[in-house]
Amino acid sequence: MATHREQLAQLKATLAEEYPGADGRKIRDEVLDTAREYLRGDVTVAEVGEELADARLELAAAMAAAKAVGLLAIENGGPEQSTARELGVERLTVRDWQVQRRR
Repeated sequence: MATHREQLAQLKATLAEEYPGADGRKIRDEVLDTAREYLRGDVTVAEVGEELADARLELAAAMAAAKAVGLLAIENGGPEQSTARELGVERLTVRDWQVQRRR
């Protein structure tokens, strides 16, 4: 069985491939911090699972807010393309929201 140091080194290498560059730095750092906490016994699998559940709920709320604001912006005359760009979603996502709303 690998030592904790070896496990962290392998994880670090894997994360560098999966989340490269400056954009992936925050993710890599967060994952490594949490992995270190787990290996020290400072956090449990269940606690990380609770964090994940909270993050999913927060993401769902943020997506719902983006959808609502995007639809309101278009309803108030905003262009579909720039609304999508400003929200950080594809134009077709905004179009799908409009179609769903009409149903």
